[in-house]
Amino acid sequence: MRTVTAITCAIVGVSILSFPALAQQKTVKACQEEWRANKDANQAKGITEKAYVTQCRAGGVAAGTRAGDRRRRARREHRGD
Repeated sequence: MRTVTAITCAIVGVSILSFPALAQQKTVKACQEEWRANKDANQAKGITEKAYVTQCRAGGVAAGTRAGDRRRRARREHRGD
């Protein structure tokens, strides 16, 4: 009986720990919008949209880059570009 309880607790624990990671994963559309917002810079670095989206979905895009993207996008929207 202890074995069943231990296994059940382990499964529940792993499940609970994985929920925040799933909740934070971006959609393909969100990653594509980020890439397009910085298209010129990404192309200059040789980063393709497909590679960026893959890295973004895996959580590999730096948080500072995301914050910078949001600031640039907000400025463009404010100016009406």
